[in-house]
Amino acid sequence: MATSEPKIDQEVSNLLKLAHGKEAGGRTVLFSTITDLLERRHNDLSKTELALMSEILSKLISDVEMNIRTKLAQKLSSQEDAPLDLVILLANDQIEVAKPILDLSTLLSDDDLIRIIRHKTAQHQLSIASRKHLSSGVCRELISIGNTKTLVTLLTNHDAQIDNTSLAALVERSKE
Repeated sequence: MATSEPKIDQEVSNLLKLAHGKEAGGRTVLFSTITDLLERRHNDLSKTELALMSEILSKLISDVEMNIRTKLAQKLSSQEDAPLDLVILLANDQIEVAKPILDLSTLLSDDDLIRIIRHKTAQHQLSIASRKHLSSGVCRELISIGNTKTLVTLLTNHDAQIDNTSLAALVERSKE
């Protein structure tokens, strides 16, 4: 860690001041400051501090402009050491924000992807269907829930591990 970095408790104290501020655009500044801190220092934070910051971000995310969230998602989508809670939060955002994370992030587990498939939009499912290295479990979930466009995308994905049971389900769906 560089010696020019402020102490972590000083940074957290500054976050609290921002959180209590009433200035216009304060929510966006707070969101940006927390995400910056998480990016730079997430390995230095305790589990409690990480959980608290993730909770704050989840409450702020709807107040922050979409272009800021989209830029953050694009930045974090290819980082292998990005804060997982933040990646999951962005993956569950509107598709314009979530797409880079869903397309590229290797941090999302099969369980994370399956939850997104079950609870988000058809566009989220479509984005997941085009990911590299899709497991058979994720493929099964896409087949059971996905629309025609998602299924076609999945079938053209050469990195998808579609097992025989899933293939049989696809054949049955194609008859409809």
